[in-house]
Order: sequence, then C-alpha cells, then structure tokens
Amino acid sequence: QFFVLPQRPPELSAFSTSLPSITQPQVDDAPDLPTAMASFARWIGDPAAVLVSWGPYDRNQIRRYCQAWDAQHPLDLSLHVDAKDEFSAWARGHQRGRHGRGLKAAVLELELPFTGSHHRAIDDARNLAAVFARIRDPGDLSPEAALVLELVRSRGSQGTHVGHVRAFIARDPSRVDALQGPRPRQWWRRVEAELLRLGLAEAMPEGQGLVPQR
Repeated sequence: QFFVLPQRPPELSAFSTSLPSITQPQVDDAPDLPTAMASFARWIGDPAAVLVSWGPYDRNQIRRYCQAWDAQHPLDLSLHVDAKDEFSAWARGHQRGRHGRGLKAAVLELELPFTGSHHRAIDDARNLAAVFARIRDPGDLSPEAALVLELVRSRGSQGTHVGHVRAFIARDPSRVDALQGPRPRQWWRRVEAELLRLGLAEAMPEGQGLVPQR
C-alpha cells in the first residue's frame, strides 16, 4: 500500500480525510500518479490481470486521472469487472434481500467478516476480494443454475437450451419447489449468464444453448 500525492489541489479536503481516514502528512511525501502507476505495474506483473471494483466509479476515476496526469495504467480498463453488478445477480439468484447495495452491506449479507476501515482503499480491496471469491464459487450456485448445469453436463456436446430445461422439469415436477418459478424462460438468461460467468459452461453459436466448459 502507498498513497499518491494530490496535485489539484495539493491539500486534502475534509471529505477526503474523513471518509477514507487519510491524513495530509501521509500524502505530502507520496509519489505522484505516474510514479505510483509505474510501481503498480511492477507489482502487478501480469498485464492480463483484470481490474475488479465495486461499481464503475473507481475504474472511471482511474481512467480520468491517468489521462489528466499522463500516467500509464498497466491494465486494460475496458476489461473491467463490476463486482457490484455480479453481487446483485448473485442475490437475485439466491433470493437474498434487496440489490444494488454497498460493499459493506454485501459483506455482511454473505456473513463474511468485514476487516479494516470502510472506504480505505486497501481494506476495501481485501473485503471486495472476499465477496468476489464467494459469489464466484462454483459450489454456491443458485438452484436454477445447479439444475441447468446438471442437464448441460448430462447432454454434453448436444447442447442444452431452454426447451430442454422445460422438458426436464415436466418429467420431474418435484424439482420445481426449489426454483424461482416453474417457467424456465423467466430465469433462463440469468442462469445462462451465471454459468458463463463462472466458467462452467460455454455458449453455442447463434444462441443455440450451452455446452459444458472444455
């Protein structure tokens, strides 16, 4: 962890000191943004790494600041992953409360320990990593995704689309109780996105359905 020297203005505002608990002396001797980004590039090592943040704000601010101060960011920011969106999709699939909440509320919703100071970058990064690992855990699928994955794997390279899921449920109505509605068309797109996001399935050409991940 290191701080970055503010340049416009060089003094921290009251908001900047109160929200993330940063003091002026901590940034007075900090490197400027180009130097900090060069250090970050050496630390990150892998240029194929992807930035994950809680909403698009951090990605957008990093992009603006790098452009304003001629700093080179080592990652392709167009490949950014919005963990807030992914958590909202996870919460809908697991029928867990309201969506679009803040990072701290998400941590508590997942019954994870919240560590450090909220809005302090290094602490938020650690808490975000814990949330991201949980919602991307293949062992914690929504009931609908678990059912579809079972069918995808059983059908293999033949492919599975929403019609196959509908027929599968019709043959075994007992499976409906655990699902968010008996009509797969209502939740197919969400489940499809969930399995693709987790790398458990691949999309067939021209929307023909899903096959197991190779």
